[in-house]
Amino acid sequence: MKEPGTYVEYIHLWPQSERLETAIQSGRYDYVYTMPGVKIHQPLIDKMAYAASQIMEQPLVRPTVACDMNGLKQLIVSGNLKAAFNLTTSLLELYGQGYGKAGQPTKNTLETFEIWSCRFQLMMALKLYSNLIEEISPFEELDAPDTYFDYHPEYRNLGYTGSMVTYSLRLIHAEILRFTPEPWGAMKRILKLECETKKILDLVLSSERPAHEKSLWKQRMNCVLMLKARTLYSLKEYHSSMSLFCSVASSLETEKRNSLLFMLARLAISIGDEKSGEKYLKELSPGSGPDHTLHKAFKAIFYGNYPYAQEQLQSVRKNAQENAKICNNEAIALLYNGKVEEAKNLLLSYNGLPPEAILINMGTISELISTTSDDLKKQLFAKNCDKMSDIFDPQAIKLSV
Repeated sequence: MKEPGTYVEYIHLWPQSERLETAIQSGRYDYVYTMPGVKIHQPLIDKMAYAASQIMEQPLVRPTVACDMNGLKQLIVSGNLKAAFNLTTSLLELYGQGYGKAGQPTKNTLETFEIWSCRFQLMMALKLYSNLIEEISPFEELDAPDTYFDYHPEYRNLGYTGSMVTYSLRLIHAEILRFTPEPWGAMKRILKLECETKKILDLVLSSERPAHEKSLWKQRMNCVLMLKARTLYSLKEYHSSMSLFCSVASSLETEKRNSLLFMLARLAISIGDEKSGEKYLKELSPGSGPDHTLHKAFKAIFYGNYPYAQEQLQSVRKNAQENAKICNNEAIALLYNGKVEEAKNLLLSYNGLPPEAILINMGTISELISTTSDDLKKQLFAKNCDKMSDIFDPQAIKLSV
């Protein structure tokens, strides 16, 4: 695995832009083109920690990490995305790209691009779309000369070549336009990203390179194709989206292929295309029996046949006790079958860390069956709060704080 801030040639391969070629021809390397800066001044609030202090009258212990990229990774792995986002603010301030610095020339390095990439991924996960659009705008089309190693003498002298822009940042840069008044703009960027990725993939495949390098660029091509399919789906181009998803599925290993086909079956049912849904299920590889059963259950829920859905989910749960999705959907089926108490007991019996969907449904069910529902919700909160990350909002379960 690549260490933060280190150069790995095949990871950073990228076609030179016309802007870079012009800058190199001029022989001028002192101009700063890319001038980003933080736009969110206030740190994101950990509502879980506040709720714990109010309800349990004791502080919630959160990870203490170093103020560097390794600390950032630790926060992300632990699921504390708000704390991770706040740490990116502190790290960018150290590089002179903090609040109020947008539009001012600062030194762009491999490290700053990696921090911005993490920050933008966190903003996508936290649904901070408008802020992300504002903060990513100084990066323009990711083709400025100073986004390339070749433009910087200190990197060029080390033999570094290619782009400092991470591939994750490129994916977000393309997708974020989905959340603007002109969502079709995302397709223009995605098509450009697909074209440039194919250039590098063809280069890698046609040269004597190790298998892992070729594998990485194949994965990147699949990533951009999946993004393209998701974007087409969000633009209601369902047929084109489904066709592209199928094309990607054919190149995947069995487990991933089955997962994608199962997703396609659910999507087809959700848009009323039952025939296509059944077709995708028939393409599942042998040994994917539970997926077939799950599909039957989700299909039954979609069409309001809750008794049948309950029966199917119960049969699957026997071999998947800790599957939160199965547990939650069975509880929904029980609820719509009028078995509210059974639905409550099923959710309470879940032994793993309950995801937000289970907690929300538990809050709803507790209000249906008890005049002391707040006590039940607080009990559930107290049982799990020390294991829950800072992205959960206690208000989601209508918890009075």
